[in-house]
Amino acid sequence: MKNLAIARTSVVCSMGAWLLLAACGGTASVTSGSASAGAASSRSAGPASASGSASPATTVRYNIGDEPESIDPARDQDTTEDFVLMQLNSTLVAPDKNLNVTPGLAEKWDISPDGKTYTFHLRPGLKWSDGSALTAADFEYTFKRLFDPATASPYTDIVKGIKGSEELFGSKSKDPAELQKLRDNLGVKAQDATTLVITLSEPEGFFLTTLFNGAIAPVNANNIEKNKERAFDAPSFVGSGPFMLSEWQHKDHMTLVPNPYYYGGAPKISLRLVMIKEPAATLAAYKNGEIDTIGGVQLSAADVNAIRSDPAYKDQTVEYTELSVYGMRFNVSKKPLDNVKVRQAISYAIDRKTLVDKVLAGQGEPATSLIPPGMPGYVQEGGQSYDPAKAKALLAEGGYPDGKGLPQNITVSYNNLSVWPQIMQFVQANLQAVGISIQLDSRESATYFKQMREDASPMFRDGWNSDYPDPDDWYRIIFLSTSSQNYGHYKNDKFDQLVRQAATEPDMAKRLDLYKQANDILQAETPEVYWYWPKRIRLFKSYLKGVVTTGQDGGFPGKYFLKDVTIQR
Repeated sequence: MKNLAIARTSVVCSMGAWLLLAACGGTASVTSGSASAGAASSRSAGPASASGSASPATTVRYNIGDEPESIDPARDQDTTEDFVLMQLNSTLVAPDKNLNVTPGLAEKWDISPDGKTYTFHLRPGLKWSDGSALTAADFEYTFKRLFDPATASPYTDIVKGIKGSEELFGSKSKDPAELQKLRDNLGVKAQDATTLVITLSEPEGFFLTTLFNGAIAPVNANNIEKNKERAFDAPSFVGSGPFMLSEWQHKDHMTLVPNPYYYGGAPKISLRLVMIKEPAATLAAYKNGEIDTIGGVQLSAADVNAIRSDPAYKDQTVEYTELSVYGMRFNVSKKPLDNVKVRQAISYAIDRKTLVDKVLAGQGEPATSLIPPGMPGYVQEGGQSYDPAKAKALLAEGGYPDGKGLPQNITVSYNNLSVWPQIMQFVQANLQAVGISIQLDSRESATYFKQMREDASPMFRDGWNSDYPDPDDWYRIIFLSTSSQNYGHYKNDKFDQLVRQAATEPDMAKRLDLYKQANDILQAETPEVYWYWPKRIRLFKSYLKGVVTTGQDGGFPGKYFLKDVTIQR
């Protein structure tokens, strides 16, 4: 890859900084004097960026596979949406390539001695993409809107530590005065135009990293009031990120052009986000010069093997690992998946190694537990494994010898994107071999997770990509009984107690022990079958320079750093 300027990184998840702050009981102050922040600030905004047009010579054609259902930050719930949102919006803080916290819209911040109060000092002169001033009041509005029950955001759990958030979000009141009181009590206050204060109910050492997410990006109140349902479509969209949305041809493509008001300076490229679902069609478009990267689509095993053996692709191939896991979750409220023996049997029936080696051509590692290697909370010993004889024995113990008595054609849903159809057919064959008959239920990718949130099938394809590099994002957000992401309705009181306690425990060794206990419960009760931890293989044309990947890209390489890419033909 010597001709492609790639910054390939290993996953680094150091927790030491916040632990040191908690131990010392002092006040932390972080400024934008880092090399990365300085480099970002040195780029100048070219006047051509304001025209809203994209030049073919400077446009990167990036395949996102399918269009996002929404680009309203408060509706953010899957990796496609979050990828697009991170191009159009900025957040208070931002990750570097190793997922360390760096300044974003906030140039510095202070943390109170008790770890509960964060005071963010915004960069001076911030502007929205329409040129209007972006102030701390916009963040106060954003958080109040995010937690407002009328918004019904699907992804508030990552910042539920904010004081008053659960009371507001969970309110069933129809009384305007009572709802306004709850909004006023939310722990997010604009102290002045450039100072934002966020207060937590309890200290969370990982809190800053939760702000990386596109769901937490500020939204423009004036634009929402003026354009209503059109506020999050072209050409009305107003954001704070490196790109502006100039065009959205639904089900076909989106055009993003440089934002001349971006605090880091306008990018040197525009983006054309195309929407090709099928892996074969994606590769054909890449070979024909119709796209510059296969982007967020995973290629078939045959195509991956062909690319690896073809020297022509040597300097166009990008390989990296992510903090992700893919598998199949159970709706434990629906029979027969309320039977733990059936769930365990299904887990033992899945041949993960063959899935990775044959179906994925090595694009992953067989997953034995929830959290992937390279992150705090990863448990190496034990875990899920392949043993069809044990699967059959467990079925018998559960009252279904050789599968007799099980419902025929248990519904298993998945989104019809990328290689999921091939994976689901492999899983179907694995289960059939031990006496379990399933019916594959293909759904439209754009609305799949919304449908599973509202009424999950007995079994459904699932995946989790890190929102922030901490075990809390996995154990609490996915499986806590009250979490909005707990689509499978899993509930265990001891598990809930452990992950709630771990979230506010300042001692990292004690935290990891609590998560180990939580992991043991998940392994025993099996609310999900883990398939694999992904290793991404993507193609980028060799004239694209400065492609940087991270462990949180969610299958969309360059998610945080496309703004820095240049075209050098």
